[in-house]
Amino acid sequence: MKKVSKKVRQGLLHRTILIDAHNLCYAQSHIRQTMLNDPESARQQLERFIGGHARYLLFYDGGPHGEPRVLERNGLKVYYSGQGSADDVIIMWLKTHLNNQAVLISDDRGLRARAQQSGALLCFCGEFLTALSHTRQQRVGQEKPEHLPSPQEVDMYMEIFADEEDSP
Repeated sequence: MKKVSKKVRQGLLHRTILIDAHNLCYAQSHIRQTMLNDPESARQQLERFIGGHARYLLFYDGGPHGEPRVLERNGLKVYYSGQGSADDVIIMWLKTHLNNQAVLISDDRGLRARAQQSGALLCFCGEFLTALSHTRQQRVGQEKPEHLPSPQEVDMYMEIFADEEDSP
């Protein structure tokens, strides 16, 4: 897998991320099998895996009752294409949000070519998953340790609460 370019890495940090969601489901080995047997469970797994990022927009083919819908789940905006294709909904989003530069996450060559013509940066699914995992590992390393009381604080609390234990 080739390395993510600096321009795309910066885009992943600061731009709107458009995700060809079914394509990404099939790119993840632990979700791919679920996708074949229970697509709704696979979508839920994907959304939990990448949830909480308001800049991430997921685009799915189809949808509840075959209707196009926009929902918010797990801190994500989720677009269902209805009777049309998610690819067409992504391109329409790009054309109607010209001032909002975006990064498309997809392995679909046709969609990537169309999105690039609309000004999107492109990122393969595997590159995105690698970048996402790397970002999560960095965050774990940056977590602040839990505050532990100093010996003086411990003595003070012991004094305060020791009196309460002696009370009836």
